[in-house]
Amino acid sequence: MPKQLLFLIFITFSLCGFAQQNDSRLPAGTLITYAAEGGQTVEDGDDNNSPFTTALIEHLGDQDDIAVVLRKVSEKVYKNTNGRQQPVVYTSLAGGALALSAIKSNSGQVINAHALIIGNSAYKNSLKLRNPTNDAKAISEKLKGLSFKVTEALDADRGALISVLSQFYKTSANADLTLLFYAGHGVQVSGTNYMLPVDVKANNLGEKDIQVQGVSFDSVVENLPGKTKLIFFDANRDNPFTFKIR
Repeated sequence: MPKQLLFLIFITFSLCGFAQQNDSRLPAGTLITYAAEGGQTVEDGDDNNSPFTTALIEHLGDQDDIAVVLRKVSEKVYKNTNGRQQPVVYTSLAGGALALSAIKSNSGQVINAHALIIGNSAYKNSLKLRNPTNDAKAISEKLKGLSFKVTEALDADRGALISVLSQFYKTSANADLTLLFYAGHGVQVSGTNYMLPVDVKANNLGEKDIQVQGVSFDSVVENLPGKTKLIFFDANRDNPFTFKIR
């Protein structure tokens, strides 16, 4: 197998059936899926959605375990970008298996699933992106179809981003399962991933500026409620402003 296709998926839970899945059998822990490896960029896509979001939409509702679903997603993204983009997955999930299709079949009975979907496209000047808001809308609709309670934030400035995060922490406080999806500009600085709001000022944007103007994705993940957390980061993990770093 080519080295590029070795996925960083560390699975600590077994593949078991989902016909009678309930909250007591949800695996506890956090699963984070990055659309690209650290230090790499993601593609916005030539169609209505990014390659990563397109693959997610196709497979999230599969009856397979989430590990199998994400292996399909990784393979499709790698193939459709001709090897330019390789998603990676890190997980601490343990104590069971998880198929998102099972949430719908048990809707109203056991699983309380909440999702926060963020898509930022309307950046100024050359920073503007085409597809993140499309990606967010598409993922929102997919998750609603799977019986998630969805909160959506589109083209959020920093104030709006902080506000929607704060509100989501409250509304999902008793959730069994929480899901966070982010599409937009992202930056990785000193090992920390940041979401960039649409009002970010790109001129002379240095490391400290990113830390002040951006929102730490890693901190958001840590504060997310729920015994089971699924995180999807469809954004760059390099520093596109390297030439401006002071």
